[in-house]
Amino acid sequence: MITDDELARVAALRKQGVSQRDIAAHLGESKSWVQRRWEKVTELGLHLSSGARAAMQNAGLNGNEAKGGWIHNYELGEDGKRYKVGTTRWNTPNELLTDDALARVRSAFEGMTPSQRIKPPTSFEAETLNVIPLYDVHWGMAAWSAETGGQDYDFNLARDDVMAGLEAVLARAPRAQSGTLLLGGDLLHADDNKAQTPGHHHPLDVAGRIQQATDTLIDILKYAITRSLEHHSQLTIRVLRGNHDENSHRPVAYALREWLREQPNAHIDMDHRDLYQQQWGRTAIFGNHGDKQAPKEFTLKLADVCRFWSDCRHRYAYTGHRHTMEAQRIGGLNWERLEPFCPPDAYGSNFTNRRGIKIDSYDKRKGRVNTALDPLDRDE
Repeated sequence: MITDDELARVAALRKQGVSQRDIAAHLGESKSWVQRRWEKVTELGLHLSSGARAAMQNAGLNGNEAKGGWIHNYELGEDGKRYKVGTTRWNTPNELLTDDALARVRSAFEGMTPSQRIKPPTSFEAETLNVIPLYDVHWGMAAWSAETGGQDYDFNLARDDVMAGLEAVLARAPRAQSGTLLLGGDLLHADDNKAQTPGHHHPLDVAGRIQQATDTLIDILKYAITRSLEHHSQLTIRVLRGNHDENSHRPVAYALREWLREQPNAHIDMDHRDLYQQQWGRTAIFGNHGDKQAPKEFTLKLADVCRFWSDCRHRYAYTGHRHTMEAQRIGGLNWERLEPFCPPDAYGSNFTNRRGIKIDSYDKRKGRVNTALDPLDRDE
């Protein structure tokens, strides 16, 4: 039975911004004990200020239904009448943006069985960095060739494409001192089970629920990372945000970090910015999804924020998003928008149906010296 005293203690700590995990540690209770009382606190609105809670009760709402509103403020005049002196806008705390939400994501993967030690190659090119820019995978997308004019796409076909495409380009790329697996956004097709883009709410063709998509995606990424580790002495993995997976890319990164925690030659870059930056001798590598800035604006930003810009002679930037290949030299930067990994869905078939996967090899002094490309054609 949940008592009023228990609710008051949980509500007081919650108002201070304490996470569920830390409340459990502070009170000496289990996480499930705290979660049940957290949910009851939310329902009763005990986490809100007294004014917001009164407004919620006046409207006949509970804390799960009340997301915000207007409170009208009155003062009593000398004539004994109440006069309106203003209004105040109130909103419930946005749980999606708090550290507690991130803590719940991290804790979900605690205890994951780490990967077994993967042996790096015994011989490799010491001055070479291989970059695998895997952009616009749209895992969980459904595509029907009769409708799109392109290839079919679902979980199983996407898995086979990753395995076949990666093997094809690894076979043509040198074994290298360092490798970077750059997951450049829109790794997942949908951000949740609404099957809409987060920003503009465009309907999406999906092959399954977000839980199934995330679970199967992590499995195939384990395969891709294992094969990449066998090809490189050191491997860096970065998961960038896309406009389709603005939030769902984070659990993927946390899961991979937990899985790789005992892998000494693998590093997952957990930088929360939308920008990837890497220096390789006199070569600079950048990555961004490409949905926020035009190429010239992006170049100006890089020149301003990159601490090693002037130390490098050769500079390369990868973007995606538009699902069409384009490249140009902008000042001292070689900018490239990649072809997507996925085939077109019904909406995308109006624009393009080309796709691909590649590995670019970079020398510390000379910049890009090799490209291994596979167009992901199937034997059909």
